[in-house]
Amino acid sequence: MEIGEKPRSAIYIPISQAYAALVTLYVRTSGDPTLALAAVRREVQSLDPNLLLRLVRTMPQVIEESLWAPRTGAALLSCFGVLALVLAMVGSTA
Repeated sequence: MEIGEKPRSAIYIPISQAYAALVTLYVRTSGDPTLALAAVRREVQSLDPNLLLRLVRTMPQVIEESLWAPRTGAALLSCFGVLALVLAMVGSTA
């Protein structure tokens, strides 16, 4: 799911009824999410030590990553805008 994408419906189905090799786990915490990562990792590994945990990230990290392309585009357009303004000012004085 990406920022700006239309929301999709979701439904909970136990993994024992519909196995999927890739599973996403969301955990809500009232404290610092980076501190909760270690506890979540420890709990998941206690269930099955052979589970491979990939892309363990906090929601602020996910949001930051998904906003990289729009921010880069905005910065590039801003640079071109400033360049156009400078060229317009130089051209009007000549």
